[in-house]
Amino acid sequence: MPDENTELKTWIRSNLVRQFDFGRGSTLPGGGFGWRLDDGSLDPSQPQFTWLTSRLVHVYSLARKLDVPGARDIAASGFTGLTDALHDPLNGGWFSSVGPGDQLDSSKACYAQAHVVVAAASATDIGIDGARGVLDEALAVLDEHFWDESSGMFGESFARDWSSPAGHRSATANMHCVEAMLAASAVLPAARRSALLDRALRVMERLVHREAASNGWRMPQQFTPDWEPDLEFNHETPADPFAPYGETIGLGFEWARLAIGVRDALGPSAPDWLLDCARELHARAAADGWGADGHPGFVYTTDWQGAPIIGRRLHWVHAEAVSSAVTLGSVTRGANYREQFATWWEYIRSVIVDPVNGSWRHELDPVGNPSSQIWLGRPDLYHSVHAALLSIGTTAPTPLEVSRHTVLAER
Repeated sequence: MPDENTELKTWIRSNLVRQFDFGRGSTLPGGGFGWRLDDGSLDPSQPQFTWLTSRLVHVYSLARKLDVPGARDIAASGFTGLTDALHDPLNGGWFSSVGPGDQLDSSKACYAQAHVVVAAASATDIGIDGARGVLDEALAVLDEHFWDESSGMFGESFARDWSSPAGHRSATANMHCVEAMLAASAVLPAARRSALLDRALRVMERLVHREAASNGWRMPQQFTPDWEPDLEFNHETPADPFAPYGETIGLGFEWARLAIGVRDALGPSAPDWLLDCARELHARAAADGWGADGHPGFVYTTDWQGAPIIGRRLHWVHAEAVSSAVTLGSVTRGANYREQFATWWEYIRSVIVDPVNGSWRHELDPVGNPSSQIWLGRPDLYHSVHAALLSIGTTAPTPLEVSRHTVLAER
């Protein structure tokens, strides 16, 4: 979609290279990835998180597909964290985090296991030793411990020995399971694709086609064990980085993008409502979030009537906004998506991106000053790399498939 703006497309390519360069310092000596601070140093007080290591394995696998020098070695080094310290050798599955020192969060969160699937799928695609085995195990973990056939949904978390299931359910974990099903379907034999995509579609049908649609296209994020929306969840702690109270603007965009991903993966058999729902989710997030407090940029959250709650500007929200705009624009050719794409990228360029090293500031206050009330430092490349890649690549169900057909350097 951005072909008509050559200057912007050139800048996005350059920024994507700079993001990959910045992230090189995230590797840990024993394998895996650590938490980066604003100055690029590693924070020794932070553990190694399964979700973050998985995301960076995935990111540098994308970089390898784009022929970024040294990217395969970085991905392989990070992947060691998933096969070593973060993996539970006794009970299977992956811990939530390890460290610092001998500290261990041994809980088995669906959110983390889903990210392992994405990482292992991308690592399989670039031929990292052992990646296919990890992918098979991670899919088996989701199937055995988290998938509930009766509801067509994935559960939330367990203790280390798979006891003590969580007393609530989350849409966010299921959203990343949709991503995981799409990622696995991109690298596994055709015989396995149907079951994976069926699960992705069932989650979409319940959460997007039913729950979001019945709530004014503001996706409920937290549910009871019986999958009844819990709209007051975290009302007393509304700024939670993973489960904030109210509507999370960035997740509306992310759900919209994934709905198109499922649609593209299913091909002619895809139901028409996937595109309709993607349009609605995107429109609601854009209307509720952009400049809602009188300042440019997207607020983090609103209440269930669309009034702003947390006005911090988080980098990932803006990344998902442009990812959704370019995805829907490529499918529909709508001029409104092209206009949003240009406006939102300009805000990212001028406010969010650090001109010194090209990294994306993870949090700003409503007027664009650096902030760290919700996110500390700059550990994550997942959303921002996706935003740049999708903006310069061709339409495909997953970022991995986009990377297969994208040339990073101008010819």
